[in-house]
Amino acid sequence: HAPARAVGKTARKDVVLPGNYFIPEGTRMAIAIDATHQNPAVYERPEVFDPDRFLPENENKRSPFAWIPFSYGARGCIGRQFALQEAKVGLAVFLRQFKFSAVDSAAVSYDPKNPFTSPTNLWMKITRVTKLPEPSKGELSARSHPDLTEGGVPASTILPNSTPISPVTILYGSNSGTSSDYAGTIAAKARKLGIQDVVLAPLDDYFPKLADRVKVVNPLADANTRVKHILLVVTSTYNGTPPDNAALFNKWIADPETAKAQPLAGCDFAVFGCGNKQWRTYQMFPTKVDAALEALGGRRFVKAGAGDANVDIDGDFNDFLHSLYEGVVLTFGGATVAGVTEAPHDLLDGFALRTVLPSEPDWMAARETNTFNSTILVNRELQNYDKSKRSTRHLEITVNVPYLPGDHLEVYPQNDPDLVEAVAQGFGLALDATFIPTTVDLDTIASTRSIAASLTPGTPTTLRHVLTHRADLMGPPTRNVVLLFAKRLDAARDTSAAEALRYLVGPGSKQEFDAFIKKHRTLLDLMAAFPQVTEVGLDEFLCAVYALMPRRYSIASSPRAHQKSATLAVGVVEWMDPATSKVYFGACSGFFKRVGGEKEYRIEASVKSCKDSFRPPVDATTPLIMVCAGTGLSPFMGFLQDRQAMGFKAPTSETHLFFGCRNDDDFIYKSELEQFQADSVISGLHLAFSRKQGQPKKYVQHLLIDQAVLLWTLMNDRGGRVYVCGAAGGMAKDVRKALERVATMIGGIEAEKAGEWLESRYIEDVWG
Repeated sequence: HAPARAVGKTARKDVVLPGNYFIPEGTRMAIAIDATHQNPAVYERPEVFDPDRFLPENENKRSPFAWIPFSYGARGCIGRQFALQEAKVGLAVFLRQFKFSAVDSAAVSYDPKNPFTSPTNLWMKITRVTKLPEPSKGELSARSHPDLTEGGVPASTILPNSTPISPVTILYGSNSGTSSDYAGTIAAKARKLGIQDVVLAPLDDYFPKLADRVKVVNPLADANTRVKHILLVVTSTYNGTPPDNAALFNKWIADPETAKAQPLAGCDFAVFGCGNKQWRTYQMFPTKVDAALEALGGRRFVKAGAGDANVDIDGDFNDFLHSLYEGVVLTFGGATVAGVTEAPHDLLDGFALRTVLPSEPDWMAARETNTFNSTILVNRELQNYDKSKRSTRHLEITVNVPYLPGDHLEVYPQNDPDLVEAVAQGFGLALDATFIPTTVDLDTIASTRSIAASLTPGTPTTLRHVLTHRADLMGPPTRNVVLLFAKRLDAARDTSAAEALRYLVGPGSKQEFDAFIKKHRTLLDLMAAFPQVTEVGLDEFLCAVYALMPRRYSIASSPRAHQKSATLAVGVVEWMDPATSKVYFGACSGFFKRVGGEKEYRIEASVKSCKDSFRPPVDATTPLIMVCAGTGLSPFMGFLQDRQAMGFKAPTSETHLFFGCRNDDDFIYKSELEQFQADSVISGLHLAFSRKQGQPKKYVQHLLIDQAVLLWTLMNDRGGRVYVCGAAGGMAKDVRKALERVATMIGGIEAEKAGEWLESRYIEDVWG
């Protein structure tokens, strides 16, 4: 029974609800909470008191909006968690000492005129409880606790609080640093649980020692002790392949001899995978690791966690962390879950700095810092911007190392000087402040993705340099930033706002945090929403704000044509918030557009190899089929330049490009592609226009169906290979479906086997 019987909501835009109910913008609606909470399709036997309905595993099976006593969104109750806790404590106190029974339950009714669920004629007989159960003797059984695994690994005995927790090994596979950050967070919290023996290392560095390591067990372990050693793995995946520092580990777990040896016998494990649901290969490698660890003799400790970077990967990790430590506590006793996972942490853990005075030699040394290694030689517009109102930049950037077609260029963007000044001014920070990091302990630091973690101990730098080149000022505020604001709001005596922010980053508030971030998209937005926060410490700022990560782009040139420079085609991310009319730019694409008028602009960039996962065929007679839309054309420009330089031409070399764009205004590299076709480098140039006046809307997947016979012949009969580059969430999925349709409709392959047929002929390089 909710406190209120109904809540009012207004549709902010046209929406179609489940069941095909159309709700026009501006419609006022009354949500009948009582009816929602007593829907037997959602809650079996809703009139029965059953607290198990709210176990985490049961809550996850239903919509978060199936239980709405405090409402949601901007009008949601900010004191919800406090009210729930207060109610639980109150019930526990009363029921421990008194027994309640209704005098006449049939007479109880509700006042229909009262907007709140207030019963009438509710009289209770209260008697004091005199006989209490005897305290349990010996060890408690864990059978009453929920099983934390999906597969049903039996819960173990809860050991006394004094029992040492087993050694823990935490391994990670990471390219961008997210997985290593999460692994470090687990390691720090493991130590807070009282675990003394904790190892943290990359998968490739440590797996040769793993078999010997898991032999190090709980010092009190015996034949009846279930968990002797804990192995935790945090890893990402890249187009289905392992991260750079997990390639050798991948070979090890796939080796049949490894499985025969059962190196993880007696070891409990858990896996958390980082990824993006837009990718077809989402969680592919983490899932493989999870299955392999079991096959190697390990026992799954808790259900594998999955983080989705397309939504809120930090929130997903926090949920996994809570379940993970709940599993540890239920197994071993000791610290409480709340004490470990929910207690506020010190942002300054593992980091310290020293201020440099103007009179010191390091003052000038800090201003001589130069990490630039590349120059933008050309930066021009590719689209007809006046008509398309969209921008794509063509860039030619010097490189100092060799590259191959299919490789990428990583570029560190630079923040707008006006943005840098606004952030510094808003927080009371002097841009000329000079400092030296004296302690950067990655094992204990609040986040290894923070600016503080990216700094080199002993190297002097200035705040201006850090804010310009190393601070992610345009990304969404992190949970640590929100906690820092809460701390400063407390200091400003705005405790209600501070408490609301703390609730947002607490367990069970993932949806509320997501909604908050959509409204406060950047650090400046957060500063504008809470003008009471006018000052933060330099060290706090460095520990709370994430470091700026390089952006990776496909190289759109061949070294045979451009030996000392790499070409990029970068679509400028530009979005206007309809509610505020504020325009947001992508950190790197916006930077490229901003410096478009500068000559020979210096930047920091580096070549990243695709490691032969996206290389064009070396045999001139192997048909090449390229499918893309927009800037997905980038790697294929490199392919075509390379084939032209090697003399790969029709009819000996069959090369087809399926390219999609809106219309001629955003048809990038049109003249170059037409010239490739005139020179017989391209056998077939197949174009799909989705917004061209006088033509039906068409996408690249439609072109593939149109050319189904040609594709079947090239792929099945002549060994041709299909390369796809573009957005993972839309185009890439549709292209794969279309090619599977080609296999079934033209090749007669069964639908269930079409994917298997395509796998050896299909290569993709996609982004979110």
